[in-house]
Amino acid sequence: MYQLLRRPEGRPWATPGDWLALPASDPLPAERPFVLLMRENRSTLGSHERQAIAILGTCLTIIAVLPALKGYWLVPVFSLGVLALLVFALDRHRQSAPTSETLELGQGKVVLRRSRQKPIELSPWGTQFAAEQRSPANLRLFLRHRQHSIEIGACLSLEEREAIAPIIAAALAQARRS
Repeated sequence: MYQLLRRPEGRPWATPGDWLALPASDPLPAERPFVLLMRENRSTLGSHERQAIAILGTCLTIIAVLPALKGYWLVPVFSLGVLALLVFALDRHRQSAPTSETLELGQGKVVLRRSRQKPIELSPWGTQFAAEQRSPANLRLFLRHRQHSIEIGACLSLEEREAIAPIIAAALAQARRS
């Protein structure tokens, strides 16, 4: 998921929660910094999915009992172990925060903020944007500044990366002009 935002005027200390969404008619305002919020698209398990996992667990338990009756007692142990690992993995995934990136262009700088990392600040005049497509299903977006190459938008789907590539290129060109 991605969202175009702008920082309120006169409030450089504003947090991303205070940023305003851009209207569709004004995608790249010249006077305000361009902000692109990118976040991993993650949905929670609904009631139907939880019921399916419960049914799967019940079936695994029932299937594991039959070999146990014949003396193969390791089968239920491994079956229940696999089920416990599945429940643990789903719970850890639910509790973890989705990956996010924020790209801000304006006021003579390019700032890339990633979750759980320090912000990366670059100059727009030495920064180039590159979209590399090795195959139709593999598009990678990069910000290149001197010897550094930083991949952006890795948390987005292919369609979302295709949609934001021209927007980032235009915003970077505009940041160089201002």
